[in-house]
Amino acid sequence: MKSYLVPVDFSSNAQRALSAARILAKTTGAHLYVLHAHQPYIPDIALGAPGMPLPEDFEEAFRNDLQQYVDDLTAAGFSAEGIWEQGIVADVVKGKIEALKPELVIIGRTGTGGFVDRLFGTAASDIVKISKVPVLVIPPQAHPENFREIVYATQLEHEERHVIGKVLELSRQLSGRITFLKINSLTQPNIQEDNQFIHEITAEFGLPESEFMIEDAGSVIGGIEQYAKELNADLLVVATRSRGILEQLFVDPSVTAKLIVRTSIPLLVYHLEE
Repeated sequence: MKSYLVPVDFSSNAQRALSAARILAKTTGAHLYVLHAHQPYIPDIALGAPGMPLPEDFEEAFRNDLQQYVDDLTAAGFSAEGIWEQGIVADVVKGKIEALKPELVIIGRTGTGGFVDRLFGTAASDIVKISKVPVLVIPPQAHPENFREIVYATQLEHEERHVIGKVLELSRQLSGRITFLKINSLTQPNIQEDNQFIHEITAEFGLPESEFMIEDAGSVIGGIEQYAKELNADLLVVATRSRGILEQLFVDPSVTAKLIVRTSIPLLVYHLEE
């Protein structure tokens, strides 16, 4: 049975992740694992005040919240269960990915993409880095209702057909429409011939070339955001891969890493096979 892993922290970000999980599971019938990685609260006695909640009070409240999430999902007709684990979020999520083998991880992003978020990253960034399965990141600005307008941002530089096949299947399940977007920028060298990749993709999947957009922009990130918004995208898709030392030194820092902390559009990240 298909399954999705949804890490939650009981904030509004978690509610957005659960909304996205409902949209997808309604179509795919996936089982939802709602996971909370609990990090025990250690109060500062020096700053404490009479009547402050004790650590065990926080834990009991969070356990009740987790059960309420599951109850709400099952009442709405979804297959769901709650998982309570103690530990660092990224470590717990990594362990559950290995144990449960979900098809997808869905997480709400903290932060609004400001300077501090871009400097230090987010929990979502950590999970994308360690995950071996696709990760759907829901930013705090998003309020997902459907995923019909899908923009696949590609550099047309690497073999992506196995990912494209998966995205096309997801799009069919969601009755969606895909636009493939390539941004040319001085910060991102164009090494391979674009037309070669487009021809291979259109030939294999029977897609019209009109579904591919190649645009110029001052930066790849800025261009992706601009054209995705012009297309009224509900979902932005990227495929990422491990970067070599030379790329890290001479190529614009990872587009995916920047999008995770910056975009206001739900971002689905796939990992390219090496």
